[in-house]
Amino acid sequence: MSDSLFTKIIQGEITSYKIHEDDLTFTFLNINQTNRGSILIIPKLQIDNFYDLPDADYQAIFHTAKLLSPVLKQAFGSARVGLVIEGFEVPHAHIKLFPLNTANDITNSNILMPSAEEMTEIQNKILEIL
Repeated sequence: MSDSLFTKIIQGEITSYKIHEDDLTFTFLNINQTNRGSILIIPKLQIDNFYDLPDADYQAIFHTAKLLSPVLKQAFGSARVGLVIEGFEVPHAHIKLFPLNTANDITNSNILMPSAEEMTEIQNKILEIL
């Protein structure tokens, strides 16, 4: 199997706005910002479906989601943080976290296209709290 886009990001072949990394996970800003602060949490192990992950990797992505959710909530003053697993864009298991104020904040019809400067600003806002 060839390396996925996400594996190339982990390996540093593709630039990303990294938020967090540990032994089993890598977290970065979603290039398609549904809301300011939308992030992707991926296992370093390239497996297409989250339910096929070994238990340690599965637990690690959810542990990272638990770690980063209050950070997103504080950084963006949101009422909640939403979590979505759908995995249609990239064949590499991942979780999407979104700062939310309403249920409508989590739809793909809200996609923002921030500039590199805005992405760095969003990244720094999260990293300051983390």
